[in-house]
Amino acid sequence: MKKSHNPNISRARTTVGFGVLTFAGLADVTQRELALCRASELAVFRLRNYDFIVGKVSRASAGRLAGLRTVEDVFYMMGRPLPVASRRDLAKLDRTVTRTEVLDGLRLKSKLFGSRRRRSPTFTCFVKQDRDREVRRKQIAERVIARVASLFAKWRNTDPAETELWGFYINQVLHLGLRLSDEGMKYRSRAPQHRRGALRPTIAAALAFLADPKPGSLVVDPMCGTGTILEELFLREKDARYVGGDSAQEAVDLAGQRLAAYGIPIRRWDARELALDDAQIDLIVCNLPFGKRYSTARQNPALYRALLRNWRGKLRPRGQMVLLTSDSQSLEHCLLGLGLGWREECKVKVLGVWAAIYTVENALARRARPDL
Repeated sequence: MKKSHNPNISRARTTVGFGVLTFAGLADVTQRELALCRASELAVFRLRNYDFIVGKVSRASAGRLAGLRTVEDVFYMMGRPLPVASRRDLAKLDRTVTRTEVLDGLRLKSKLFGSRRRRSPTFTCFVKQDRDREVRRKQIAERVIARVASLFAKWRNTDPAETELWGFYINQVLHLGLRLSDEGMKYRSRAPQHRRGALRPTIAAALAFLADPKPGSLVVDPMCGTGTILEELFLREKDARYVGGDSAQEAVDLAGQRLAAYGIPIRRWDARELALDDAQIDLIVCNLPFGKRYSTARQNPALYRALLRNWRGKLRPRGQMVLLTSDSQSLEHCLLGLGLGWREECKVKVLGVWAAIYTVENALARRARPDL
C-alpha cells in the first residue's frame, strides 16, 4: 500500500490559528509585537472600536501569546473562516464547532493562562461585526450555542461563563474563536483605575513599545496620572532609570502605590517647570491633555508650548519624546514653532476619541508631513 502525505494535515499539527483584539489603530504596533512571537500569515480586520488580527503561530511559540502587551484579548481560532451570506450558511458551523476544536482550545487556554475545567462547565457566545447585515449577531450566537450544547450535554449556557466563544463577522465572513485570555490580561491582573482619563494598559504598552527605552537611560513621564505608562516602560526595560510626576496629589498617590514595588520615584510638580537638570533626560513619554478633562481646546496651544519649551531643555541633544494626544493641530503647530522634528507613528482610539502617537526628536525641525 502506498503511503500518502497531506501537507495540510502536517501543518495543522504544528501550527495554531490565533486571533488578537487590540484598540482601533494599534494593529501596526501589535503586528510588530507579534513578530516577536514569530507569527505568520497575519491579516488585519477593522471594527468600529477595535482592530482584529488573525494569524498562525507554531505550537512551540504559542506560549508567547500570553505575554503580549498591546492586545486586549487572545483567541484560539476554530477551523477556517466561514462565508455567511444568509441564514442557510449557518448550518456549516457544525463543521467548525467540533468537540475536537473546543477541547483543543481549552487545553491551550489552560496552558497559557492556567484555567481549568470545572465539574459544571459554563459557556456562552458573543459576536462582533463590522456593520449590520442580513444575518444578525444574535442568530449567529444562537446557532453556536445550540451546537456547543449538542456536543457537551452537561455544559450550561450562562453569562458570565468560564468558556467564551467569540465570532467576528466581517465582510460576510465569520471568524470563530475560543477566548483564551481573561480580564487579567487587559488590566494586568489588577482592578482597573477609575480616575478620569486613566489610560488603558494596552495603549500605554504601545507607547512603551514605540519608546523602546535603553538600559541606563533616564526616562520621565512628566504628567504620569496613575502611573500606567511608567509601569509598562519599566516592564519593557527594567535597567533604565525612571521618574514620574503630576500636578494632582490624587495622581501622585495612585501612581506611588502602583509603582512602589519598582522603586520609581513620583513627585508632585508643575510639568511646565520640571525639577530636573537640563540636558539630562534621554526619553520623555507622556499622555498629553486632550483638551477635554484636564485642559480645554482653548488652553491647549499655550499649555503645549510651555510644556515642550521646558522639556526640550531637559532632553539630551539626541533625546526623544513619545507623546499621545487627540489635539494634533495644537501639538504640530507647537513642534514647528520650536523647531522640533516629529513623526506620527499611528492613530489610536482612546475612550472613543481618535488620538495620535508622535515620536519627537530633539533636533532641527524636519517636516514629517509634506502638507504642512
